Amino acid sequence: MKRSLLFILMFLFSMFGVTKFVYADTDKCTAEMKSGFLKSVSSATASYEFVYDDAGKVKGFNITVYNIPDDMNVLYSVKDKKFKKDDSIKIENGKGTIYDDNLTDIYTYSIDIFSLTEGCNYKVKSLKVVKPKRNIYSELVYCSYDENAKSTYCQEWITREINKDQKEVEELLKKSLNKTTTTSATSKCVDCGIGTISYSLKDIYKKYKYTIIIATVLSLVLVLLAMALLYRSGKGGDL
Repeated sequence: MKRSLLFILMFLFSMFGVTKFVYADTDKCTAEMKSGFLKSVSSATASYEFVYDDAGKVKGFNITVYNIPDDMNVLYSVKDKKFKKDDSIKIENGKGTIYDDNLTDIYTYSIDIFSLTEGCNYKVKSLKVVKPKRNIYSELVYCSYDENAKSTYCQEWITREINKDQKEVEELLKKSLNKTTTTSATSKCVDCGIGTISYSLKDIYKKYKYTIIIATVLSLVLVLLAMALLYRSGKGGDL
């Protein structure tokens, strides 16, 4: 009975295997054929791009493959601890796209390109695309300083996890400011805690430069106008 059950399970497995792609006899794939396949996909690439909503905010990503020959099939998979994906990408005019709306996790798309030549379903090329996630630390007040603009901790989108908590990141960004700031006051009081801001004259001018310039010009015009009126009034009295 056990042997019969095992035979049935093996038969079902052979019919409905977990793989989505049926591999043919690779002995029929000659070196010349493989060389031709490789040449035909030499310019094949894959990348991600942001997808925006009507308000201009990122709502997801397009994972796109380019320069795929007509005689090729494209499969992709994601083997992450939390996410499992396995499907094909429809190709039209050498290009295929899938949409991903996940903004909170980093994982890698493995993209395999197969030949569709009968008798030689050969995996010709593999591509990788790392999907980024939004970095919550990029909104920290310390990231508003020019000195920290290029810091990894201040990038809005990241493709590597930051294995530090908020307090650690804040301390690192604060130290970075202390190394680069001069004796003049900074635009924000880094020792006063998040959200407390103290502006120096220099930074007030930087922030309100155009307002100050316009106000100064108008003040000069008013002063000159008042002087002219006083002059004319005095001159009229002498007559």
